[in-house]
Amino acid sequence: MAWPPTPQTATHGETMILTFSPDLSQQRIAAHGVELAQIMGLDRDAHGQRIQSWPLSEARPVASFADPVLVTDSYRIGQLDPTTRDTVFALYACPLRVVRYKQTEIQFEQRRYPGVWGPSIDTLLFCHALEQAQLSGVRSAAEAGAGSGFIAMHVLQMLPRLEDMLLVDLNPKAVGCCRDHCRDERARFAAGDAREALAGQRWDLIVCNPPYIPRRASIEDNPYEGVGLLAHLVQNAGRLLQPGGRIVTNVSSLCERAFQALVEQHGVDCKTLAELTVPLKVYNVLNNASWLAYLREHGGLLEHAGPGYDCWQRLRVVEVVV
Repeated sequence: MAWPPTPQTATHGETMILTFSPDLSQQRIAAHGVELAQIMGLDRDAHGQRIQSWPLSEARPVASFADPVLVTDSYRIGQLDPTTRDTVFALYACPLRVVRYKQTEIQFEQRRYPGVWGPSIDTLLFCHALEQAQLSGVRSAAEAGAGSGFIAMHVLQMLPRLEDMLLVDLNPKAVGCCRDHCRDERARFAAGDAREALAGQRWDLIVCNPPYIPRRASIEDNPYEGVGLLAHLVQNAGRLLQPGGRIVTNVSSLCERAFQALVEQHGVDCKTLAELTVPLKVYNVLNNASWLAYLREHGGLLEHAGPGYDCWQRLRVVEVVV
């Protein structure tokens, strides 16, 4: 298994590094910078002098997991030997988290971007799935709901012939995060409703990791709730795409019924690029009895599908063409 090299752009300070293998079969957790001295005990150099922080090129692996199903898997961390377990939890408490997949890297600090999620397992599955899509002729692209910008950054690195990419998100903080991390001159940014931002232009590629959790009387005011954006993309694929264009999106088993109805109604072709069963780790859903009951009623909620978590879902990254 070929791991990417140690990130060279991570800042000094309290930092942990999460690296995922290209096929997502392995996750590695490493300490970096200040944490090498303060957590890992590497606080003296060869001459016995105090070290406060290590250079950017230095990182020390602490733990690794095969077949990860979460970026932060508290259950599996809890199975480690006590010292390693507590060390890993201490690293996850660091304010700055570096996430690396292939050559895409983000240094994400949650407190700087309220309401924005750093890369999660569905983000990484999405990037892995893009390798299976037919993207050789793509010149124009957009991401609807760009979040941290990680997926768009991966697209830009994958496609050197891509000429223009729009990153749009309803949350201005997310757009700020995208601007801070995606410095590619081909990228442009917009805060607002992606449905409006995408209109008036035909795209070779639209990527979207959309809200996907159905809810009775959904008002779609958070990054998980409802399927309105997904429905809009499928319903309007013919107007949004160039001939030969495609939409790559994430579909959860929680909304599979609704998605299949849309595919059949609008006559689009749909191909699965990658899939993975993962825990449903959205606390405002898990702690809401009526919402969970609604998901059970509509199917797609997988219960006790693996160790450590009660509720699971099947994620599929799909390619939609007209």
